[in-house]
Amino acid sequence: MSYYFSIEIERGEGADYECCEVDVTYSVNPYYPATRYQPEEGGDVEIEAVEYHGKPFDLTDAEYALVVEAAQARCEDDAADEEADYGDYLHDMRREMEDC
Repeated sequence: MSYYFSIEIERGEGADYECCEVDVTYSVNPYYPATRYQPEEGGDVEIEAVEYHGKPFDLTDAEYALVVEAAQARCEDDAADEEADYGDYLHDMRREMEDC
């Protein structure tokens, strides 16, 4: 499942300064806790795309680290929101079927 958010990237100094609001698409690998026979794995954030006005946007290493950190900070909330939305959808579908 892919998630989306926007973040401001600041570049340059003085006359070369620019602030770009980029759109980020990311996903999170499912987390599997450690068992007696297998170590924990997953839970990693993967940046799928970074776009500025619908076109690919190249990031420096420092900017990429900033984007990954922002995605990690919000991934649990994004997943919870998605789960809540799906629960609302199921509830609405059940109500519609009861009304028939």
